Amino acid sequence: MSYLCSDKTTVDYCIREEPASFYQVLYNILSTDCKEYNLNSFKHFYIITKIPLYNNNIFQENITLINNKIKSCDTELLGRILKGLKEEELGHGETNSFNCQCSVFPITKYKINTCSHITYNMVHLIVALKQNIDVKNYENILEFGGGYGSMAKLCSDMGFKNKYFIYDLPGIKSIQEFYLNKLNVNNKIINDIDELKTIDITNKKNLFIATWSLSEVDFDLREQIVDIIKDFDAVIIIFQHNIWNRDNFKYFYESGKFQKKFTKISNWVLQNIPHIKWDGGNYYLIGN
Repeated sequence: MSYLCSDKTTVDYCIREEPASFYQVLYNILSTDCKEYNLNSFKHFYIITKIPLYNNNIFQENITLINNKIKSCDTELLGRILKGLKEEELGHGETNSFNCQCSVFPITKYKINTCSHITYNMVHLIVALKQNIDVKNYENILEFGGGYGSMAKLCSDMGFKNKYFIYDLPGIKSIQEFYLNKLNVNNKIINDIDELKTIDITNKKNLFIATWSLSEVDFDLREQIVDIIKDFDAVIIIFQHNIWNRDNFKYFYESGKFQKKFTKISNWVLQNIPHIKWDGGNYYLIGN
């Protein structure tokens, strides 16, 4: 299958060299791609697969964890998980393109067609469930760096029915809105930090999600985000140990300063992700 891209050479350079301007350059190209190509085929945009926002790396550890959860959970949670696992044809273009996509595969005895990207996100929510964080119990969810909207869609399938906020770069907004609006997921995409500060969190139960995103931005932006979420009730963060010369392990956990910035969160759990080894190791940091 050929992937769609207006400047594949620059994309390959960014993927290979990982410059500090990595996302800004790629999202500028992605913005052009969204205008040049049909959004109904966005899962086959070259940038989407290379960042990867639509991941085709399948980890058996993820499949095993999901299957174990399916075997042990109650009927209500089982129904939510099975609904969330189903991959949508939306974004694959023609149906035959969906069927031949290497990352779409059946999972569990229920023979549901899922994809590796959904299995990543499902595992994140299952890990959070072990810490008593269930997305259906929150009134606001804010995700920092929302990809194409996959986590927002999954949270909706898992029972969250309120407005799902995504703060991200503007280059991917058209894809996020296309995908989530087509699937009737209640969402608000925000690209401006001042607008983000206007979200009403008063007297509401609020959850923050950042999967390999907060750990990739500079410390100034991190502090602005933390100031916005410091009164949230729970966080699900995944971070790389080191990326772009930033010691994220020290920032998020080792010094203890990050946790002290939150007013309502007292229980913090750090969990290594042993099968994801890049950037010096990867971790869940979950607080509630």
